Amino acid sequence: MCRRVHIGNISPKLKENGALLSSRLAKYGIIKNPLEFHTKALGDYYFAYVDIELSDKEFERLKATLNGMLYMGRKISISAAKSLYMEAWKKDHGRPSVASKVLENKAGIAHTRG
Repeated sequence: MCRRVHIGNISPKLKENGALLSSRLAKYGIIKNPLEFHTKALGDYYFAYVDIELSDKEFERLKATLNGMLYMGRKISISAAKSLYMEAWKKDHGRPSVASKVLENKAGIAHTRG
């Protein structure tokens, strides 16, 4: 199963040598795309996302091995990534809004009284 993995608390040194992290992750599954590195405004640490093909058992093994491990000066964190923003937006966009439901109810009440 392909899953998106969040890797947190990445040091600047490890970000510069992203191939090391990729090769470490490749031991657990097939990497589908390059690591996507991001940083916050302060810029003193990075986080990354990667899509990797691995079973639930392999994901648990990955977390057990790398989560909390000191890697190039920082303890990295490994977790399942939250759904992508656009996927969440599309899912939410398909639902009727609260305002439209209220208007429908008011129209129904007015029609009934009418």
